[in-house]
Amino acid sequence: MTTDDLRTYDETNRVLMTVPEAFSRRPEAVLSWVWRKEVEVGKSIDGGVEVADIQWDNNVREVITAPGACCGKIKALNRDIVFENLPFAPPQILFAIV
Repeated sequence: MTTDDLRTYDETNRVLMTVPEAFSRRPEAVLSWVWRKEVEVGKSIDGGVEVADIQWDNNVREVITAPGACCGKIKALNRDIVFENLPFAPPQILFAIV
């Protein structure tokens, strides 16, 4: 399984968000979500850029990348992701761009 299925980009609202169904299919729980230092409000982002690292409870780390169409300046960043709710609807917004 790849982390590409854990996030999706809504081009209409210009937000990157989680995909609860993908998290619910994983047997592991998320222990941490660490934004890359380049990912902050006011910074530009391009598709394919590594934006965060997830650490699962089995100590595996995976990289989250921005989907191809996700390009622009970050206007809001979610630094309060609720790990326990990742497998449940509604999806959590990760960041919004302009």
